[in-house]
Amino acid sequence: MVSDCSGNGLHQEVSVEPALMIYRLQEFMQAKFEGYTLLCNSPVIDCTPTGNGVAVRVSGNRTYQANKAVLCNGYEFK
Repeated sequence: MVSDCSGNGLHQEVSVEPALMIYRLQEFMQAKFEGYTLLCNSPVIDCTPTGNGVAVRVSGNRTYQANKAVLCNGYEFK
């Protein structure tokens, strides 16, 4: 799922076959975006809009600042 947590009301959900897509997506993001960071096994506690982007707090009380964030849950849950 891809969501914009900036508070502007834009939400978009996309479904893909994870086994086919995950490595291609990581390669694309790394090539396309300078400063791209991939954090595996980092459960997100909070995603808060800031004046110029988002603040994402993950387990261990670590906070990351970014212009945009893509959060992936890693598996389908119901």
